[in-house]
Amino acid sequence: RVPFELFQNSDDAAVELSEARPGCADHFSVELRISDGALTFVHFGRAINDTLGQPDDVARGYGADLEKMLLIAASDKAPDGKVTGRFGFGFKCVHLVTDRPHIHSKWLCCDIVGGLVPVDSANCEVEEMVIEYGQGVTPTVVHLPARADGKDMPTETAKDFILQMGLLPVFAKRIRSVRVVDGDGER
Repeated sequence: RVPFELFQNSDDAAVELSEARPGCADHFSVELRISDGALTFVHFGRAINDTLGQPDDVARGYGADLEKMLLIAASDKAPDGKVTGRFGFGFKCVHLVTDRPHIHSKWLCCDIVGGLVPVDSANCEVEEMVIEYGQGVTPTVVHLPARADGKDMPTETAKDFILQMGLLPVFAKRIRSVRVVDGDGER
């Protein structure tokens, strides 16, 4: 379920960015990178905590994204059908497959410790990935290292997502392509 939840969050971020900046992009994509040691999900929608330069009443609480991601049932997404998630459980599910998720989104770069506490962190592997996309493109990267107990390994966690990845853009509001990069190459 974890990659599907992150896909929904990515689609919501794409909707929010395209509403705030019409014409910025009409084709959004996501990427899932899989290794024995981690799952890494990348999207190009609105960055976490980015108000897009809008005043608070217009930004709909965007400046408090990280806080809402960490608190149980905290969401202020309107039930207007424009976005998918609104119950506040999407990101929290990552703790089923990792002990310490890492987030890099625009100026935000942190690990989540104990499921609740963001701690400033530089992750060289993720930093290199962000640089790889080049200037002008600001991806949001959610890096999920494998759990220390060896349960829910990344390849197993992503199996159903890979099988259904071709259908996901059909039901998404803004995402039109899904790319998976793993030991078998790129799909």
